[in-house]
Formats: sequence, structure tokens, C-alpha cells
Amino acid sequence: MTDKITIRELEPTELDLWFSMDDKSGLSEQYQLKFNRRYSKHSNIDKRCFLLALSGERVVGRLFGMFLDDKIYSIETIDTACEDSEVVNNAFGEYLYASFSADGTEILSWGRESEEYINKLLKHSGFVLSNEKVFVERNVNGYSSPYTSQINFRSFADFDNDYLEAVLNKSVAGTDLFSEVVAPNRLLDRMKSLGDGSETQMESWEIAFLDDIPVGVVLPSVYDDDDEEGTLLVVAVFQDVRGEGYGTILHARGLEVLGRNGVEKYMGSTESDNMAMQRIFRKHNCEFVDRQIYFATTYLSGSLLKNSLTH
Repeated sequence: MTDKITIRELEPTELDLWFSMDDKSGLSEQYQLKFNRRYSKHSNIDKRCFLLALSGERVVGRLFGMFLDDKIYSIETIDTACEDSEVVNNAFGEYLYASFSADGTEILSWGRESEEYINKLLKHSGFVLSNEKVFVERNVNGYSSPYTSQINFRSFADFDNDYLEAVLNKSVAGTDLFSEVVAPNRLLDRMKSLGDGSETQMESWEIAFLDDIPVGVVLPSVYDDDDEEGTLLVVAVFQDVRGEGYGTILHARGLEVLGRNGVEKYMGSTESDNMAMQRIFRKHNCEFVDRQIYFATTYLSGSLLKNSLTH
């Protein structure tokens, strides 16, 4: 490859360029229709979702990305059509670094072997690790909490929004859970947006009480695209009772509620430095299955949305 690699966004009038690397005889109509639907969906959000790499006038690479939130981006696929794919990969990384430096966007990746080439190009381009999370799974079909205690649980549906907002904020006080991106009076709305917002879900979210005094919350959530899988959006206890084992009891309660709601598989996560939560995972026989990595253009004390799902 003698020409310098240039990266640019795919324009709506040149969709054929996306397929210029492909064997035209092998392109199915279904594949092209799928791409067109994907382009019409994501190009309206941000053109950086579809990038081309050119050597002279020849397309030698393409990158499809997705904005998972306003400031969180995921590289879904990179295809190359040249002898030195690493050069093309690094060119994409340098383009994204320059672009995301201007608006503070972070890139979400994974610790899987299949993602290693993405992590490599991001590091080469100057991105730095801003946060890391571990993911766990366990079967919760028929699960019953083994703990007996003075804690009682009451449904969110029993209380008004002002009370719920106050309890939620007190539960996550002293942590960076949502504090960087969600105003205190918007935390309940944020939780609803992460779940399905239904009355059934609100009934399954619970406040933990000790002698009629609230001490924490647990928010089970069934995935809307697969009702046999679910998570706990938040497991949190008030600052003045942390370290007394209540988090363990709340986590077990959440697993039980998920199982009762027909969930087969619980999927949870927490920051890699949250040893307390990881001890709870181990205590409840959760299997560590994956690692999520956030890359930023400059080091941040925490990812802007690192707690966007749980704990």
C-alpha cells in the first residue's frame, strides 16, 4: 500500500461505496437490505457510525460503530481489504481519537479474544483505560434466598415518586452511581428508562426496611428482549449501615424475585475494583464470564456512564 490512508464518513448518496470491497456476485439482496436498514437507523444519530478507509480513491476498509448513549460508542465491526490490516485499523483509531477528544465520547469494548484487535488499535491511537467492569451469570430458576433477618421488603408501587427519589438517592449516596450524569431529582426516571417502566416492574422493585426504617433498595429487571434473562439494576444500602451484610441479603432477595418472575439466567456486573460486590457474587455462586472495558481520550476518574446498568 503506497497511498496514505484517509478516513471519512459515509455519505447517504454513496452507499454503494460500502459494498465496493465485496465480491458483487456474492452479495445477497437480503444483506444489502439489512445494511440499508441499519444505515437509515444509525446515520440519523451520528455519521461516525459508518466510516470508510481509502487508499487514494480505493476503499480499503470500513468501520461500523454504534452510539450506545450520547457519550458511549462501540466499534461493532471493522473490515479491511488490503495486505496490512493493522495500518487501516490504526487509521480508524486515530480518526476516532481526534474526533472523540473534541466531545468527550468514550469507547466501550470487551476483554474477549475476539475484541483484542479493537483494544490494540485503541491503545495504539492514544486511548486510555477509564474504567473496567466484570460480568457474572448464574441460574436463578427456583432460587430462594437462604437468609433470615429482620429486614422486610416493600414494593416501590406502595410509595409516591418523591419518597422513592429520596430513598434512591440516599441508597447511592457516597458512590459515583449516576452522580456524574443524572441530577438527584432524575434518578428514578433514569431507572425507569433502563427498565421497561411498567407497573409490573415497579411492583418488583423493592425498598428494604429494618425496624420500619429504610436501609436500601434492590431493583430486579427482566430483559425486554429475552424474558428468561434479567439483572439487578441497583443493589444499594444506606451509608450508615454499609459493611453489616445487608448488601448480601438484598442481592439474594433480588435473585429470588428474578426467579419468581420466570427468569432463568441472572446477569450482573460491577466495577473491577468493587471487591465487596465481587465477594457477594462469589458467595452466591455467580460465574465470572466477561470483562467490559471503557476507553477515553484522557484519563477520567470514572467512566461517564460506567454504572449505566448495575451496582
